[in-house]
Amino acid sequence: MTLKTLQFETNGNVATVTLQRPKVLNALNAEMFGELEAVFHTVSADPAVRVIVITGSAKGRSLPVRTSAPSLKQTPSPASRSPSVASRSSCRLSAAASR
Repeated sequence: MTLKTLQFETNGNVATVTLQRPKVLNALNAEMFGELEAVFHTVSADPAVRVIVITGSAKGRSLPVRTSAPSLKQTPSPASRSPSVASRSSCRLSAAASR
């Protein structure tokens, strides 16, 4: 699997996904969503993997969505909302990426 916007590796029971768009603080775009979907399918087929760690190559702390991509809905950054709303957004993001 060739990835442009992610780095993916497994070590025992842990899969690590590193977002690789540091110039834009790892903002998600359509290409990254597609790559995340491919990685999640790969991980789900590996019964040894018990944990997925998602990290970024930049110092940004959130996963902003690049809203200029026509297929992505514009929403406020989870970092700008209360923790409970940000948690629900993360769940929606995870669900969208796993489709």
